[in-house]
Amino acid sequence: MPKAATVRRIKADLHRVEAAVAVLHRTLASALEMHGPDMGLDDETLALAAPKTPPKPDGE
Repeated sequence: MPKAATVRRIKADLHRVEAAVAVLHRTLASALEMHGPDMGLDDETLALAAPKTPPKPDGE
């Protein structure tokens, strides 16, 4: 069984990686939005790079 400090460190590392991936995804989506049409990408292809946020449940 891993020690609590190890688990906390792993969770913190995971959170940082998730945040970095989110930034990269937003950057890619922004770049494709700006330059995608110039590169000949259609709307369907550009939509694949759009940030996807799950819908919030009612009442939030």
